[in-house]
Amino acid sequence: MTLQDRRFIDAIKTSGIKNITLLDDAFDLPRLTEADYSKVYDFLDSEAAGVLLAEFGIDEDAIAVAKGQIESQTWTGEELHQILTELHQRFLVTRDVRFDPTSVFTIKASNNLADVDPLLKLLRRCGTSVKVKLVGRMTAEPDLADAIPDLVFADFYLDENITSGVVPGEEMSEAAVKASLDRLDQLLGAAAAKKKHPSVILMSSMDVAAQAESYRRRASGENGKVFASRFGFIRKSDIQVGQLEAQAPKGKPEPITVARPAADVLLDIIQSHPFGHKLHEALLFWLESSQSAVNEMKKEIDQLELKDFAYLVTYRLAQEGMSLFDYLEWFFGECLLGSIGHAAADKVRRPSRDKLDLHAELIEGAYDGRTRKIAELYHRARIDTKPQPEIMRMGDLYVQKDVAGQPAVIWALMTPDCDLVERGGGRAAENLLSVGGNLLPYHAPKSSLADFIIVGDQQYSIDWQLKNLQTRMDFKDLEFCGSLRPLYAQDLQRQVLEELGRVGLAVAPVVRMDGRIKLSVRRSDGKLHEIDLGGGPMCACEVYPSRGGSDATRINLHRSVAENVVAKIDAIDPESLSAEDKVMLKALRKRATLDQVRSSLSRGAKLDVDLGAQFIVTDKMTTAKTWLGISVEMIQEA
Repeated sequence: MTLQDRRFIDAIKTSGIKNITLLDDAFDLPRLTEADYSKVYDFLDSEAAGVLLAEFGIDEDAIAVAKGQIESQTWTGEELHQILTELHQRFLVTRDVRFDPTSVFTIKASNNLADVDPLLKLLRRCGTSVKVKLVGRMTAEPDLADAIPDLVFADFYLDENITSGVVPGEEMSEAAVKASLDRLDQLLGAAAAKKKHPSVILMSSMDVAAQAESYRRRASGENGKVFASRFGFIRKSDIQVGQLEAQAPKGKPEPITVARPAADVLLDIIQSHPFGHKLHEALLFWLESSQSAVNEMKKEIDQLELKDFAYLVTYRLAQEGMSLFDYLEWFFGECLLGSIGHAAADKVRRPSRDKLDLHAELIEGAYDGRTRKIAELYHRARIDTKPQPEIMRMGDLYVQKDVAGQPAVIWALMTPDCDLVERGGGRAAENLLSVGGNLLPYHAPKSSLADFIIVGDQQYSIDWQLKNLQTRMDFKDLEFCGSLRPLYAQDLQRQVLEELGRVGLAVAPVVRMDGRIKLSVRRSDGKLHEIDLGGGPMCACEVYPSRGGSDATRINLHRSVAENVVAKIDAIDPESLSAEDKVMLKALRKRATLDQVRSSLSRGAKLDVDLGAQFIVTDKMTTAKTWLGISVEMIQEA
């Protein structure tokens, strides 16, 4: 058993998946001839048939009826079909020849069976705790009494005439895809009736990955039966059964390997099953709550009489200075938010932490960096992106471009709403207060998710310059790009007011204190080793404690001490360091970097600030902080 075998099987066992359904035309009963039915009759007429079929709960009476259906040469009937289906299913899943007593299933196996066989073999190795059900194009519709699958593998083309070597025409292709979707819909419908939502993995012997999302959307429908987070696509050929070595012990199974990206898809869907199942329930619950709230709002609006609207217009609208539709949009929008919250407060259906958050760590392996979809949703959550309204409001954002025509600075309107409403031909505030912020590329070191914004089609982070306040008559020379939603506009206003409300105090005088330094390096053993500086004056330093505010603690070294430190750094043996730290030493030994370190130590180096190549001065040196640095300790006076 290969590592991939074990990873897959272990993932299945820990995921809680108990029932798996495979949907493929390879699992349809083969077409039998009169000679084939004659062999089946002979089997049913034997004592072995009664013993074998009893395992499926099929009694002697059903066997007798099935024999009669063969004798009549109609070769149809529920009993005969059930017996053949049970035998065929057991044979495909187990490949035990007991379930193919006439060898007809082996002889007339589907041409497409070889493509899906490696997946079947992999699932067989999961043991009896996982039940595998096979469904073909002609299989009977699922019974509500059947076990609901936790995971469904669905064939893209459900047509026995479409093989890996056949490229179907447009009409044939659409018919096969529709057949697959129809059968999948039956499975998902039966599951939905029991409030269950299986994960779905689309599979094909052809490269139809580009069409997978379209398939998912059609399968999901308006009711969200298949979320993208619980859907994936694999090529059947990515699962391969290898050959055993000539000296392999008897009974050892062949190795099964799963190539990427199929391996990633299988592990992502299976390992995240507990979380995905609960997340699906939670999101459907929220969507249903939202729809319920919309329906309730429709009823509320339907019941409003003319006098109710007259009250809004007379006593509310005039005070706000807004257009009627803007006011109604705000008013009913806030009511809708409250209704959604009320509908989603159902303590029975609302997911608790132990039902959803507990399993969230299962999807960490699927993290592949930030995604544009979430970035756009987060942008919309913070910023109202509708076109510029007639009336300004606090939080309106305006972009100022540089000489190259690229967004460079963003200005946020900080004047309160009440001063922006125009009454009697003018507004209360003649001048508008705005605060500026630099637009940084989102990958910049100082970028912050808290101030994320999309301008045009580019992602930025806003570095608000709270001291950069401007009053202006209007924003005609700038480009409107949206409005901060009230919560975020108010938070920015709070920051601006705090900055304005600072009280300047006299700076405390500098008090110099004596200190002692140690130079330490992380050797290849992963431990810190002290480098001998020579003791005495070569370890002396002056410490200037912080005076409060933005002032930081600094240390000063006399020029000779700083030169000595630089010399000791230059003498470090690269071979005593790890490969990673060796690279850092090489960077630090560059003339410009060493000059920068020497200058910083002589003029006043701040604690825990990178002086170059991750060389720092700190009050407590650890291997986790950096690979090379100076630690400072105070000298206690006698």
